[in-house]
Amino acid sequence: TWPAGLKESWLAESKPFDSSGDDAIRRFNWGADHRSIGSVDDELAEKLFKVWTIHWWRPMTSNPGIARFEARASPKIMDFMSSSKAVAWQLALPLFDAQLLAEATRGYARLKSVRKETTAWLCNHAEAAIEGLLPVALGGKGKEKSDAVTAILMLVAEGKADLVQAAAAPHGDKAQKAAALLCAFDPVDDVPKRMPQIPGWASSVIAPELKSGGSLPPEAFTHLLQMLAISKAGDRYAGLDRVLPQLTESSLARTAWELFEAWRLAGMNSSDNWAFF
Repeated sequence: TWPAGLKESWLAESKPFDSSGDDAIRRFNWGADHRSIGSVDDELAEKLFKVWTIHWWRPMTSNPGIARFEARASPKIMDFMSSSKAVAWQLALPLFDAQLLAEATRGYARLKSVRKETTAWLCNHAEAAIEGLLPVALGGKGKEKSDAVTAILMLVAEGKADLVQAAAAPHGDKAQKAAALLCAFDPVDDVPKRMPQIPGWASSVIAPELKSGGSLPPEAFTHLLQMLAISKAGDRYAGLDRVLPQLTESSLARTAWELFEAWRLAGMNSSDNWAFF
């Protein structure tokens, strides 16, 4: 699925190429601008395609080639994944196949370093992605099942619940009920079975103030600290998005600094590094 105007934009990056025959292949393979693959005739393009690889030092010169060959370029992008996953997902944005779907699902669920890029890819191919992921989410096992559920929940949060329900419809009532549960899932409910205990050093920290007036009550402040404690860098607990807007920015800044200082003075135990977030 090509976002509007992207294919035309990538093809427009093509550069002229004035070689032919064996010399063309040699030049293309050893230093010619790879954007030229978008401008040559079909016969030469096929020859260049056979030797074309995506270079780690200038990967975006592959844009015209991807726009020209589309699905056929997918294996070349997969080969490039080991060089730079984030850039590879930018190149793969318009392409879809089962291997890319599996890789994007794993990447989204397990690698924070490519979460932005895999989110964009999954959203761009939401309908096809959900159709491929739903059977795994409902009937799979182990990490593959967990990864598929995680990806579908993200797509639901991005407003794709109708696509999940539509994908489940051909699979009967049981699948539809399970899909409905996925669509109704509230990420605020995604908490550990045992919530962490807040260390004693945090008792000196002053609670932030409510925009409506007064300070956050002690019990509510403990819950806020627990929300921080179950968060991870770059992946904070969803409940924080509902709580933080109710607190004044100045008091939050003060509380955050006091929390960090209390953690630092207590020895900066790595198990409590949420205080640094």
